[in-house]
Amino acid sequence: MATGDIMLTMALAYADRGWRVFPLRRGTKKPFGEIYPDDAPDEAERKRRSGNVWPDVRPRGQGGVHRATTDAALVRDWWWRWPGSDIGLATGPDSGVWVLDADLDAAKGKDGFATLADYAAQGLGLPPTVQQITPSGGRHWLFRWPSGQEVANSSEKRLGNGLDVRGLGGYIVLPPSRHPTGKCYAWDPGAGLDQVAIADAPAWLLAKLAPDAEEAAETRAAAPRAYDPGLLTPYARRALDEECARVAAAMPGNQNTTLNEAAFSLGTLVGAGAIPEGYAHQHLLVAATAMAAHYDPKRGRWKPDQLERVVRDGIRAGAAHPRTLPEPRSRQPDRRDGPRPPHRQEVDQRPRQASGAVQIWARGVPLSSPACPNAVRVYVEAMGLAPDQAPPTLRGAWLDYWHKDDAGKTQVIGCHPCLIAAGGGGRVEGVALTYLNGDGTGRAVVIDPVTGEILPARRPVGIARGVSIRLAALSGERLIIAAPLDAGLMALAAGSQPVWAVGTLEAAASVMVPTGMDITLALWRLTRPRMGRDGLIAQAVAHLHRTSRREVRVALLDPPKGWRP
Repeated sequence: MATGDIMLTMALAYADRGWRVFPLRRGTKKPFGEIYPDDAPDEAERKRRSGNVWPDVRPRGQGGVHRATTDAALVRDWWWRWPGSDIGLATGPDSGVWVLDADLDAAKGKDGFATLADYAAQGLGLPPTVQQITPSGGRHWLFRWPSGQEVANSSEKRLGNGLDVRGLGGYIVLPPSRHPTGKCYAWDPGAGLDQVAIADAPAWLLAKLAPDAEEAAETRAAAPRAYDPGLLTPYARRALDEECARVAAAMPGNQNTTLNEAAFSLGTLVGAGAIPEGYAHQHLLVAATAMAAHYDPKRGRWKPDQLERVVRDGIRAGAAHPRTLPEPRSRQPDRRDGPRPPHRQEVDQRPRQASGAVQIWARGVPLSSPACPNAVRVYVEAMGLAPDQAPPTLRGAWLDYWHKDDAGKTQVIGCHPCLIAAGGGGRVEGVALTYLNGDGTGRAVVIDPVTGEILPARRPVGIARGVSIRLAALSGERLIIAAPLDAGLMALAAGSQPVWAVGTLEAAASVMVPTGMDITLALWRLTRPRMGRDGLIAQAVAHLHRTSRREVRVALLDPPKGWRP
């Protein structure tokens, strides 16, 4: 097996364990997705234009471990793009592990094993657990993430000479990756993943890693305040959503002005006490980061500190001129082409029960309605489908993007125009949501304000395995199964055959289709191959043939110019 195949296989195996992994430059310990001096401009441009799910070449602190995932599709895509890459494991609660690292470096006077021996002499030993041998002569002990305690990264500060900790926000290199010396990392033959279970750390070790009172106070003081968006009035919530949507959609040439105006406008609400400053700052900075994805190569990219400065200064300037607030029950005219964004007090878009998909569907309006967000109509027209010809299984709305943070608390990250597609037969069994940017020319860039992770713009709510989106009623003996939804829209616009859509190619391998109909599987034509795609297509074709008992063809559709499947 080729080296690249081995590394991909192992990365997928680790991800299947629930470990968040990401690719590392071969033999360097450096993550991809960061800017380093050896990044040639043409390589950066190639990555920017590649249409990958890993966003561009990102500034330090926004790539690498911050993009780690358990998603097999993303893992395949990354290791196809960077074949043979080494494997990084993001330690922390999401992966469920943290690591004790014993270094051995005589030149630097480090000997973690001697420090552990001193602990053992005091009766403070380590339990049997999974261990990794590092090529430099060191060793990693893996422990389960403790409940109720955070384990921070540390370098000898807590435990003494040669003992480091890789915890929240840290990472280690996994076997069979290569060390800068050329040697490979390896699991201990007697304490590998197949020999022992990952143990809980002993109480004495966790006690030494617990922050003292002074550090805990500093952490609490530095931690951003959490705000309940339900405390905002409808007027304030609407203003916040409007300005954030306007900033996220700003194109080069007008971005600085738009961001300044939005920050000043929200600052007037901060000064009036309608929006907490930290809450306005957080949401506007997320929108500004999405805006920065649209950039002029001649002028270069926004730097994170530039965005931070414009947002901070604009809010503070606006706060010095407090806005006069309307009466609580008054309504303000909407300045956008589309309905007013949903407010937490009026409609909660989060699916808290089985009827969540129905609630979301009820919020949408037909694409032909003047109340439909203009961005949704632009998006559908880009696929060749006129809004007034759209099937009744499609609706448009402005929806909050909800996301659970590491603590399991639901956060709302901005409000975006959204195409809502109903799944199921005669009733809404679930919905597929496609969040769009403000002008409808692409999917939204939604960024977790805490981790910096880019979240998927497509997401299903309540759609069970095998359920499809019916874009046209059955007629004749042919049926098109399209993956994903936007490919289905183009297939519908291109012909008169009935079209059903599914969210992913994997879903096409389980969708239920009528027996006795010829099936065409419609997919986007990619500009370059994607690892594992041929196998997924074969699985889908075999399933559709077995279910329909008829011929199955594959049709590759060319995406609209400038569109990224």
